[in-house]
Order: sequence, then structure tokens, then C-alpha cells
Amino acid sequence: MPYRESELETLLVHSGAKIAVVLGSFKDRCPAGEVIGLRNKIPQLEGVIAVGTPVEGTHDYATVSTTASDSDTVLEADVDAPYLLLYTSGTTAQPKGVAHSSRHFLQNADLASAELGLTSQDRVTSLAPFSHLYGMFTLQIALAAGSCTAMIPAFNPQTFLDDLADLTPTALFTAPAHLPHSLLRPNSPNPPSPLHACSASPDLRSLLNWPKPLMTCCPMAQSSDCGG
Repeated sequence: MPYRESELETLLVHSGAKIAVVLGSFKDRCPAGEVIGLRNKIPQLEGVIAVGTPVEGTHDYATVSTTASDSDTVLEADVDAPYLLLYTSGTTAQPKGVAHSSRHFLQNADLASAELGLTSQDRVTSLAPFSHLYGMFTLQIALAAGSCTAMIPAFNPQTFLDDLADLTPTALFTAPAHLPHSLLRPNSPNPPSPLHACSASPDLRSLLNWPKPLMTCCPMAQSSDCGG
């Protein structure tokens, strides 16, 4: 998620992060360079890893991810220890960090994948950022089911249905705001079928007359509400 500089500073200082993995470039910005510029305000930060475009003063993600460790140490995981620190949206105040254990987070994914009927034959596409809870959730349920995750680099309402046609997902996780302009675009290609459509809001039907627009494009689609 391309957070702004002030947001990056708040999150990194509060979390006590020692390593930051950040995009090398995003539109007209250099998020990794912004974090480098903040290092004097984040004393505990030991390194910055840039994904994509190389940035001076950072480690290149492609190099780090393919470099073998020089340690044979195997760390034992505690399933009840803090596993993930997720932040609230910060709409009305500074974001608040909420710690999750791997037991709760992964058990939820295991139960949800079964509830949604996902299997190893499915291809899952999510339009939510993977730095957000909803995006992480879709990755975890795909792993729990042994499904493939088919990723769209960035959501674009003008190319969304073309992306679906290329990726041929069988499970789509989206939110109300993603769909109106995409589904109403003239001469749009048909989405792949069969497609399970999962909304992020129980209000999706009222906002979109759901699932009628998708059903028009994809008669075999089924919709499910998986959050509130």
C-alpha cells in the first residue's frame, strides 16, 4: 500500500519495525527513498528493502529474496505469540495497532476457506491491498485451501474485466466501490465463469443492485457476503 511519508513515519515509529519493505517507486513518488529520509526519526530502523526500482541506500528485494541464509538456526514459532500488527484506518484519529496471533489469524483463514467452498482447483483474485486485513485474509484463505492466487498489479476500473479475462479466477474478493464503473463499461468482456463473487459488505446488493450487474455479464456467478 503506497502510504504517504507522514503515515510511514507514524507506522514505523509506533510498530518499532527494524526492517521496512517498501516500493521503490509509485507513480511520481519514491516511497523507499522517503523512508531513507526518515531514518533519523526512526532510530530502531536497521534497514530498508526496496521492491521494484533500486534505490540508493536500500537493499534490493530481488537480491535479498534469492540470497541463501548463512545461518542454520531454526526458529521455533509460538502460535500464540504476536504474529501480525494491523492498524486501524485512522479516519478520526491516529491509527491504532492491533496485534494478532498466528493461531487466531490462520485458524480463521482455515475455517473461512471451507465455509466459502474453496479448493485446490480454485484461482483467487483479490482487489484489496495486501497490506490491509481483507487483502491478507484472501491470501491466507487461498493458502489454507491450496488455491492459486492470481494477482492484478493495480486495480483499474477501465481494465478490470480485461484483467479478469486474462487471469481467469474462479473466486473474486472485492468491495462495492470497485465494481460500478467496471461493470457498466460499454463493450466489456465477459468475466470468466464459473465465478464465486464475494463482497466485503452486506450493503453491496443495495449499492449495486447486486448481483444483477455481474449476473448479466456472468450468468453462472454466485455471490456471498463475507464481512460487515
